[in-house]
Amino acid sequence: MKERFGTLVSTKLILRNIMIVFSRESTTELPEYNALFFKSEIKPLWYKKRGEFFRRWLLVLLIMTVGLMQFCSKQGNPVVPPGPVEKNIQFTGAITGTFSGRVLSGAKVRVEIEGQNAVEGTTDGAGRYSVVLKYVREPGKLIAKVTFRISGAGVRFVRESSYEKGLMSDIESYDINCIENTGDGTNFDLKLYRKLNSYTDGNPFPTMRWYPGFPEVYIVKTADISNEQYQQVKEGIAKISQYSRGAIPLLIIKTVTDEPNDRTGKIIHKWVPDNQLPGNCAATDATPFSNYSIGWSIIKYKGNHTYCSAASFHEMMHAMMNWPGLDRTTQGEISDYQKSVQIFFDYKRFPGHTFESAIDKDSKTK
Repeated sequence: MKERFGTLVSTKLILRNIMIVFSRESTTELPEYNALFFKSEIKPLWYKKRGEFFRRWLLVLLIMTVGLMQFCSKQGNPVVPPGPVEKNIQFTGAITGTFSGRVLSGAKVRVEIEGQNAVEGTTDGAGRYSVVLKYVREPGKLIAKVTFRISGAGVRFVRESSYEKGLMSDIESYDINCIENTGDGTNFDLKLYRKLNSYTDGNPFPTMRWYPGFPEVYIVKTADISNEQYQQVKEGIAKISQYSRGAIPLLIIKTVTDEPNDRTGKIIHKWVPDNQLPGNCAATDATPFSNYSIGWSIIKYKGNHTYCSAASFHEMMHAMMNWPGLDRTTQGEISDYQKSVQIFFDYKRFPGHTFESAIDKDSKTK
């Protein structure tokens, strides 16, 4: 109270003194002088206007001072944020099989808001779950993380999926697919998945893929490249879509004579001199962007060896999924069927999903 009274008195004193200055006429005169090129004695313009000039600046300083004092007086009385907001949220959605697309009934669904409450339910005959959870929005915490854990009937691996969101709706809908314990789901090779998505030291790397769209594909065909080499590359590009069971659409191919300057969003196939690929027939550089999505890929083939172009499907698997462990797999491990299963799985899931202790996990922001 004392501080606020002192501020008010100081403000009044300043205003009183300024008004006194404004009410007086300036009587100070500067000596007159003879202008260099004029016969008559004159007074310069700045001399005549000096009183008005100083009064304007005093007014500006007054406004700034009063504003600053008012601001400082409020710093000891900050606005108090509103208290916690509580409400019940209904979480609902469908649980389906990744490979079959069929609904999974009787599966257990556990929903948890991080740091708050959790509730468990079961999917009905239509594969749908519906649970109600109390949500408390704490002051200053605008983002909430919701985690779903699916297990039990029809689910081969425990499935964990989460998302972060700012403002929760009264009804939150979230569909989740799980690797089922029938058909292709049973044949999904977790050991192979981990090998494909790890480097030579065995450290796992989250799955990479093109997301949310698909790449433009360019073939840089110069005059010294034969039609046979060109057709082999085209066949490999078409095969990546064929093996994905439709998860990857048929990619449109653009044939050019010069490499595009902007690589973003593109897969570029080109032939290079042999000395650029020592010890390799072909090689791929896949560049990850945010959230483990692929930003661009460059595939190089030895130009003087026709058979090297036949590696295009293998290189397209690198370009579309990265798969650092692909070169360490044998034909027995990654048969054509397993290629199809693994490619389809990667393109049915959000980028960055992993397997941790046989728990199938992913996360995103809604």
